[in-house]
Amino acid sequence: MQIHVTSTSTNTVVYLAGTLRGGAKAELTALLLDLKTPKVTFDCQQLNVIDSRGAGDWANFLRTLMGRAEISYQNCSVTFVDYANLIPAFLGIKGVAESKAVRSFDAPYHCETCRQTFESRLEIDEVLPQKLLPERGCPKCGSACVPEVNSEDYLAFLNR
Repeated sequence: MQIHVTSTSTNTVVYLAGTLRGGAKAELTALLLDLKTPKVTFDCQQLNVIDSRGAGDWANFLRTLMGRAEISYQNCSVTFVDYANLIPAFLGIKGVAESKAVRSFDAPYHCETCRQTFESRLEIDEVLPQKLLPERGCPKCGSACVPEVNSEDYLAFLNR
């Protein structure tokens, strides 16, 4: 996994990329030393593979970070959302919908007209308060497309 950190006096943005595999504990422990601001935002756009041991290391890392900083997420990949739905402690926060701690995420869509499958970035305000994935226009043909997944299942992380 690649980690890039940028900071201001009040917020640190951690860009995660690649694969979160088991054995990431040392990397994540070292990352804790860089997180000195009261707010930490994780950008998960480039995080494309997560294995179960890596997910466990991540959840343990967040347990340590929770008392030290306000945690939020942006640009969460479909893979990241899938794990957030599987593992209750994966986001490390409670009241996800109320706090809007997940600011943006990708959702899978499919176009019936041209058979194109694509992911679309959604801002949290587009799905709240109804907790429904909106229609999107197909990037190839422009037709209206519905999500490839069930809204209730895919947005389950908002109920944490």
